[in-house]
Amino acid sequence: MTSTPTGTQRIGFIGLGAMGAPMARRLIASGYEVTVWNRSPQPAAELAAAGANVAATPAELARECEIICSCLYDFAAIEEVYFGDRGVFDGIKPDSVLIEHATFDPEAAKQLAARATEHGVTLLDAPVSGGAEAATLGTLVVMIGGNRAVESRVLPVLQSVATAIEWVGPSGAGLTLKLLNQMMVTIHSAAAGELAALLGTLGYDPLAAARALGHGWAGSAMLARNLPISFEADLSEPSQAPIGGLGEAQRLLNGMLFEASIDAPVFRAAVAQFEAATASGMGRSDLAALTLLNRQGQSD
Repeated sequence: MTSTPTGTQRIGFIGLGAMGAPMARRLIASGYEVTVWNRSPQPAAELAAAGANVAATPAELARECEIICSCLYDFAAIEEVYFGDRGVFDGIKPDSVLIEHATFDPEAAKQLAARATEHGVTLLDAPVSGGAEAATLGTLVVMIGGNRAVESRVLPVLQSVATAIEWVGPSGAGLTLKLLNQMMVTIHSAAAGELAALLGTLGYDPLAAARALGHGWAGSAMLARNLPISFEADLSEPSQAPIGGLGEAQRLLNGMLFEASIDAPVFRAAVAQFEAATASGMGRSDLAALTLLNRQGQSD
């Protein structure tokens, strides 16, 4: 159940990409006063038309807001926006809360949280899962690492964008769980690609197959999502859920597996499919395009 905003709490949102923009819209629709900033101006202008205030710099946004949500591309972008010239930490007030939704190295999150603490600020790593559609509908999953003392302050905000919110541990824990999430997305997407290729050869109705398989033990979110797309969409078009978008998470997972002395042959085989697809020019294509590798193999 979504909580109603109380008082005059002002929320900032930085990073208005495929995930950030719909999340900011959900906050506006929930009744929050939202101030946004984005490196390119057009997404911010579109949010202004929906009722957001637009800050000239991250520092200006930080001066105006008590809770700042951020959904940046990677750690390099976080470093620049947080600590660069007129960045967030040039304007942030003590006792503010930073909620970073990006996916990056959990060890970096621990360092960021420590730097934030030096400024009297709480930083939470709070990556999300569910894709752009869930962001639009407000049905994301949020995995949080960090100081739970601020839970009562941030929970109503997060309930505007998510239906599942799990506080999983100290700083870095949210990102660790998100990487494990991406491990399963990798495996399930590769498996769905192989299944789609086989269904195409057999001539079965892919939608009927997706419905039937989705209600049994074979069901997964990626099967339900990718199987219809692999038959109905133009797989050459760029996607908001691209094959190449999982590359950094897969790299970090490989390091995690090495440190844990776990072989994980199923995951490594799935990653090989992603690498082959990227090498063949499909890095910006949808996850469902993995099926093309298997179809090509059948025609060779």
